[in-house]
Amino acid sequence: MSGQSRPCPVLRDEITAVFDLTFRVPDSFQALLPEELKQYGPAVVAGLEAFVAALPPERRAAVVQDLFALGAGASVEEQLVAIARRCPTLHKLGQILARDPRLPESLRSLLRELESLPARPVDEELRLGILERTASPLGEVELEASTLAEGSVAVVVPFRWIRAVSGSVEEGVFKVHKPGAVAAIDEELDIWPEVGEIFARVCVDQGVAAPNSDDLFGRMREVLEREVDLERERDNLKAAGKVFRRDRRVRVPQVLPLRDRGLLAMTRLHGVPLGAATLDRDAARRTATELFEALVLRPLLQARDIALVHGDPHAGNLMVLDGERGLGLLDWSLAAELSKAERVLIVQAVLAGLLLDRRRLERSMTGLAEEVVDGDELRAAVAAAIRSVHRGRLPGVGWLIALIDDLVLRGAVRFPPNLLVLRKSWVALAGVLLELDPAFSVESALARQVVAQSLRELPRRWLSLPFSRGFSNHLSNFDLLRITASGPAFLRNFWREVMAES
Repeated sequence: MSGQSRPCPVLRDEITAVFDLTFRVPDSFQALLPEELKQYGPAVVAGLEAFVAALPPERRAAVVQDLFALGAGASVEEQLVAIARRCPTLHKLGQILARDPRLPESLRSLLRELESLPARPVDEELRLGILERTASPLGEVELEASTLAEGSVAVVVPFRWIRAVSGSVEEGVFKVHKPGAVAAIDEELDIWPEVGEIFARVCVDQGVAAPNSDDLFGRMREVLEREVDLERERDNLKAAGKVFRRDRRVRVPQVLPLRDRGLLAMTRLHGVPLGAATLDRDAARRTATELFEALVLRPLLQARDIALVHGDPHAGNLMVLDGERGLGLLDWSLAAELSKAERVLIVQAVLAGLLLDRRRLERSMTGLAEEVVDGDELRAAVAAAIRSVHRGRLPGVGWLIALIDDLVLRGAVRFPPNLLVLRKSWVALAGVLLELDPAFSVESALARQVVAQSLRELPRRWLSLPFSRGFSNHLSNFDLLRITASGPAFLRNFWREVMAES
């Protein structure tokens, strides 16, 4: 295929001459992909063309109009973001990728615009829809003239609430679905399985292993259906409020008793979205540390039976509160609950990587999966992960995410939705942390915390059984003994890996 532009074949009967949706494959579009994903470039382009072509006529026309409006000289990045603005599922994907350091800055800078769209006047349709739903004897509601934020699915409108009994005034925000957004998501979710088939077919034509698209898009549907459920978000907010109620540096909006199934009312936090905040070097480093502690350490390293993970920590959902009063954690529409057993398996997987222990790693990933689909591919992915440690990669969060991705792409296992939400959360947060502090190491910070917690819990450990993992870092005394005595084991496994490769 040449590097020159050509019109999209699936739309050529509806529009003529131009619709540069093929992004001048392979040159321009391929340049946007990280090295490990370049082999999927032609399949991604074919899938994107099919996705747009399958949209309902009026939505497809809006996408085409936006692309024409960009002009003939529009970059590949501008075209991608224009399409994402019209499609909630692609909009959400753009938010996830906006802080991915593997992508070029030319693309990331445009994707960051998707994290929170600019404020706009509250139109009459939106105003009446909210007021009709909030008729309440609890007090009078006065909407402000402009929205506060807008995302891929919902819009946030600030208001003043005058309590009927006390006469006190409270500031809050309403979160309501954008007109047509939920229907658009349903339409797109129905399209994605067909896109997956086209993606897989092009992969086969290109000689590239294709992921299990049925499973992948089925899981995506489950995750997105969670995200548009305002009742679920209300429950998540209440749970998150309990988690952070004693934390002076982290705040979560409180749910207000103005409820309707299509509306969520919360207290208003005042501050600046992290993506728009101006922080000096020290403040940025401090913020990175606080975010890591709140969104990774707190859910992962605790002894409770269930831990709550924020599922969408992109920079538009994180706020620097006014007066340097800390951080606001917004938008709990997508969250995952991790059981103690799942957190134990995550820690055991990392421990297996440190010890180059293939069998332990296989057992951990099997335990995290809902189902093992292909045992041979599972063992191959585990072997590749161990080889990466042998070549110098430190096992940690990034290493584990890469293994999860490899298992999904190979179609080796089916992971439950909560683990995919965790993966999504960690990827989004990792990009934010690196932009705040390029020297920030998730692996080093996590290792320091594990050691610190082990020392704090030492008195209890003297009275515990050797194999008990009833600690915040999920390591038993026997695990710690293995780590301290891992020098010979590490060398033995290292040599075995050398011999396996020779």
